[in-house]
Amino acid sequence: MIISSTLPNSDFEDHVPLKSDRFIGFGNEEWKQRGQEIRESSELSIVCKESGRLGIHIYLDGAGSPLHSATDDSRTPQELLTAQLQAKLEQAVFFGGNRRNPISFDLAHYDGGDLNLASLNVSKEILNSHSTLLNSNKDLTARLQERYRRIRSIIESIQAAEMASRLSIDTRFQLSWSAEKLAAANTLWIQYQQRMGGKNTNKLSRANLKGVMDDAAARSLEILGTQTKEDPVSFFLKYHVREGAFSLLHWLESITGSGCR
Repeated sequence: MIISSTLPNSDFEDHVPLKSDRFIGFGNEEWKQRGQEIRESSELSIVCKESGRLGIHIYLDGAGSPLHSATDDSRTPQELLTAQLQAKLEQAVFFGGNRRNPISFDLAHYDGGDLNLASLNVSKEILNSHSTLLNSNKDLTARLQERYRRIRSIIESIQAAEMASRLSIDTRFQLSWSAEKLAAANTLWIQYQQRMGGKNTNKLSRANLKGVMDDAAARSLEILGTQTKEDPVSFFLKYHVREGAFSLLHWLESITGSGCR
């Protein structure tokens, strides 16, 4: 599906690749928000046989051009292509597994841009919990599992598009290492929770274990120059897994070793 602006002085154009779902109807409709019509906008509605309704919505700026268009962006053409590729990769990672989504996230449609930079940027956003698409669930167990699942999907999405050959050895190593960090964080947190909630763990052992973990997390954050009023272990696992890989391994040894049995 090609999206193009016919307004004067606007060269906006984009394409949305779709799956093999059949269209049974389409049309335009006025976009309203909280009962007030937004004039500078347009939406195309498509009804799909299997996926239901698909809405393509474009906001327009005061000049009648789509927001964030290439015409008012100071980035170079290569940087714009990389940003577009990064956005599509992120969408593939978070929405590509939904069978009812009619949009195809095949990255082969976006062969421009620096795939190495785009994939590393998406990986970094997930690793540091900065991606806006991550679930807002406050449960740390669920958040760690989702981050691990999403970061693995980066490699899977690139492989599915048969674009892995465009990744350098260094990028492949960094993507794999990021997945390993989150795998270690998941294992650490599960071990910690099991031992803290275990029926065979007495109060003194739980207090000792919590003290060891809190102290290790606080020291790691201090080395990173970070302070927080939150629980230091949770805060570290939320936002600093990327910088603290060796701390994670050390903590795992502390939990599984003789010191905290």
